[in-house]
Amino acid sequence: LFYPEQTLEGLADLEELGTIDMLIVDEAQDLLQESYLDVFDGLLDGGLAHGTWRFFLDPVQNIFNVMNTPVMQRVMAHEPARFTLTVNCRNTQQIAVHTSLLADIDLPTVLKVEGENVDQRWYSDDRDLRRQVSRYVNRLLGGGISPEDIVILGPYRLENSALSGGLLDPAYTLSGRPANEGK
Repeated sequence: LFYPEQTLEGLADLEELGTIDMLIVDEAQDLLQESYLDVFDGLLDGGLAHGTWRFFLDPVQNIFNVMNTPVMQRVMAHEPARFTLTVNCRNTQQIAVHTSLLADIDLPTVLKVEGENVDQRWYSDDRDLRRQVSRYVNRLLGGGISPEDIVILGPYRLENSALSGGLLDPAYTLSGRPANEGK
């Protein structure tokens, strides 16, 4: 946890403290620690007390149990506006139910968005994974889905994944471009 302290020291040396006009933190439940709040406070013009900031957090993903801690009390002392989403618009009901069953977590009651059924596939090794992904992508392409509309997400960079050698018998190659990068 010394990285936040080093960050503050570096920002002070570079005279960058208070240079951010607005701070937006998604998945804030993962960063609600005193040292990180100190960095946010130092970066933000006006600090947390008088600056413009938004913390978005998910109590269902609160794996560090920060909701009722002194850190959360520090955030709430600034009297931020609070808003609770009443509709889960990130996942369809089918995906949320499937994830709930696999992860053994309670299903949120706010799910209302319908979607396609979950098509779960198991694989035995990297070779089998590559074969199955290749087959599925080719099925999507054969069904009229444009290659630009297909995204393969995985836990590793492309060059470190089972797909580092590309798809089998594809009409298109994989780009390995990060999801937040433009087309």
